[in-house]
Amino acid sequence: MKLARTLAAVLLLAAIGFASYRAYCEYVALSNLEVMIIGASIKRVGLTSADLSLTLEIRNPTSCDSPAVSAVYDIYVGGAYVGRGSLPPTAIPAGEAVRRETIVTVEYAKAATGLAEALVRGRLQVTIRGKVSTRLLFGLIPITLSFERSYGG
Repeated sequence: MKLARTLAAVLLLAAIGFASYRAYCEYVALSNLEVMIIGASIKRVGLTSADLSLTLEIRNPTSCDSPAVSAVYDIYVGGAYVGRGSLPPTAIPAGEAVRRETIVTVEYAKAATGLAEALVRGRLQVTIRGKVSTRLLFGLIPITLSFERSYGG
């Protein structure tokens, strides 16, 4: 009986230790993720709108694998809001990076100044502001972190 209690206590402590380490490692990976805009271009120019392509890179510089993260972000061209982008749930292994492309159709009425400048000068100033979300510890603990990145100039 005493051996069974001791064994149960040891197993419980081991499970708590494993869960704590996993939650800590996932949090470290999430809080150190680097979101970068590595490319922005106008893919299509129409009469009333243009298609803006953004290439994002999400890098995990830690030695811990990140849990699957998703992102939702607002896109600004020349300081004017033009739309919303998103990243589907994506896990980023330790020390690696993933690239994702987002294409947003921008109506000229929403971002006339920023797009006009980009078309005339060939420079595209893009800023994204958003949140990266995931669930830690086997999906039990939701967590969200904000980010803001700019590209061009």
